[in-house]
Amino acid sequence: MPELKSGREITALLVIDPYNDFISGGGKFWPHLKTVAEANNCVPNMLRLTRKNLSLLLPTRRRKALKET
Repeated sequence: MPELKSGREITALLVIDPYNDFISGGGKFWPHLKTVAEANNCVPNMLRLTRKNLSLLLPTRRRKALKET
């Protein structure tokens, strides 16, 4: 297996907007994911990860989910 490399020049955080369908109280999948998301502190952990990324000044890209029309 090749050696994995990491570093500021090749590392970024990509966040695909999970809120509307997955982790909001009115989301389509919330009834199915609620127990696991809450047990794993999903939202607090995403916030912590984002804040840490910002403190390290790593590139961050946020992409909203595409809406069906």
